[in-house]
Amino acid sequence: MSLSIFITSAAHFLLIANYLAEGKYIEKWRLLWSRKSVLVFLILISVHFLWLINTGDFDYAFNDIRIKLPLLALPVIVGTSKPLSFQHIKIILLAFVVGVFANTIVATVVMLTSTAMSSADDFREVSLFVSHIRLSLMIVLSVFILIWLVINRRVWRMLEYYLYSLLVLWFVVFVFLSQFFTGIVLLFTVGVLFLLWRIWLMKQRKYRVLGYSAVVVLLLLVFAFAFVQIRSFYTPPVRGMTELLSETSNGNFYYHDRKSKVIENGNLVYVEISEIELRQAWELRSRLSFDSLDARHQPVMHTLIRYLASKGLTKDADAVMSLSDSEIMAIEDGVSNIRFADGISFLDKVYQLIWQIDFYIKEGNPSGHSITQRIEFIKTGLYILGNNFFVGVGTGDVDNAFKNAYSELNSSLQEPFRHRAHNQILTFYISFGALGGILCLIAMFFPIILENQRSKYFIYMFFAIAFISMLNEDTLETATGSAFFAYFYSLFLWGFNDTTE
Repeated sequence: MSLSIFITSAAHFLLIANYLAEGKYIEKWRLLWSRKSVLVFLILISVHFLWLINTGDFDYAFNDIRIKLPLLALPVIVGTSKPLSFQHIKIILLAFVVGVFANTIVATVVMLTSTAMSSADDFREVSLFVSHIRLSLMIVLSVFILIWLVINRRVWRMLEYYLYSLLVLWFVVFVFLSQFFTGIVLLFTVGVLFLLWRIWLMKQRKYRVLGYSAVVVLLLLVFAFAFVQIRSFYTPPVRGMTELLSETSNGNFYYHDRKSKVIENGNLVYVEISEIELRQAWELRSRLSFDSLDARHQPVMHTLIRYLASKGLTKDADAVMSLSDSEIMAIEDGVSNIRFADGISFLDKVYQLIWQIDFYIKEGNPSGHSITQRIEFIKTGLYILGNNFFVGVGTGDVDNAFKNAYSELNSSLQEPFRHRAHNQILTFYISFGALGGILCLIAMFFPIILENQRSKYFIYMFFAIAFISMLNEDTLETATGSAFFAYFYSLFLWGFNDTTE
């Protein structure tokens, strides 16, 4: 699943073929109708078929259903088959972890050997086999699979104990090394939920009090870290407009955009600009035209201006000539801040996040900024939902609805960045309206309530990972995401018997 979409798809057909070859159809049919939780979950895919009545783009609709067929096949196969023994479950989970580990090793090699990564804003392209979002989900799930094996001593020998512990450490390090924002947020959020669960299981009150206090301290430290980073973002203090220079050393007048409040490292960006000097000096220093685009398809002029502002320099010939050859090359590669010239650290990633929000508040255009774009996605999605509240737009019309809505709203997002909601729950409501959206949520939540298991660690941890990801991504809209959710939901809810864990 973590290494090949093709093999994952082939595995589905193999499972279906095996299930059909096994026979016992009457027995399986009776078991299906007696297992209410499976029937409730199948509402999720049934809604997609029912809302074909309300769709106009059948090509898109049938492709969407094709992607989500694991939501039909896997619950039926697992839910009407004999539960697996612990040893079989362990083999399956470890095979999954090994695949995820292999993916992270390949991604690490790509990060270390690719020269293009040295100045990139993120490392999303290092995940060669599946998207970095899906890989993040798999990594976080792997962490909590291994943690369960370690804390419950479900190991065959001590070597396993240490190996699993090292793997957990590696996955955590990789998530931060790769700067997968989704993985970091998921790891922290689900980690806090895991700690709260473990503390709740403690029998002695004093240990529970200490545990909850430790969690509160952890959260306070995170808020303190965020506060320090935001405060440092606006330091040094921005100079007022009255303090700005009027002429360059060559006697040319500076231009000041007195409306723009965009800053880099606390310095105003679009002030003290002599475009004529920037153009002349840049043409002497660089192979790229001043009017061309850098490696990240940004206007060279703006990248240069932002870079000079990040150093606290005026934007004139003297400033350009003071740059080193390596800095000129960095600007050509799209580096817009001196702090990114030697690569992007975790703190630099935090800075970028704050910058995106600050820029969005001041300028209102989130195009090309992964975090603030989502605000526009959500706003547009809510606009569509408001116009189609009760029955939605239909299974196949979500994409067209977004295209039309962006035009109707005259969105500030540029055409290449006009995407869908990036929120699976909102996508359900847009597609199927209030009625269908509620049915989808019932289909996901109620089977967990209906299944009376003594231990629900795996399904709870997995569902927390999947559901939180749905608030930030269209998790089920890709083949890998759909397979990931359908497979582990089915395995953890119906593949275990009451004594497996």
